[in-house]
Amino acid sequence: MYKPYLPPHYTLYMQDYGGPVGFRIALAHPDRIESLIVQDAVAYNEGLGANWNPRRAFWADRAANESALRTNLLSLATTRTRHVGNDPNGGAAERIGHWPD
Repeated sequence: MYKPYLPPHYTLYMQDYGGPVGFRIALAHPDRIESLIVQDAVAYNEGLGANWNPRRAFWADRAANESALRTNLLSLATTRTRHVGNDPNGGAAERIGHWPD
């Protein structure tokens, strides 16, 4: 049977949506962590914002919320926020015309 090698100590690098996963690993094995490198990772629920409300509802009740989650994930607003952020001026992508009217 395959048994993965797990080093006794390591530095954990977390980025973007991998942040919550990395923090769970760190909490599960704090004795193994030598250091953390965190790049643009949300470390708290409030940091995810209102756009995550459909995901939170889906996590609570998949059957009742799967359709709403798919609509949210595939919407232009969600895609724009994912790539441009919440820049009130539209961000660089908007200025060079990458978004449809």
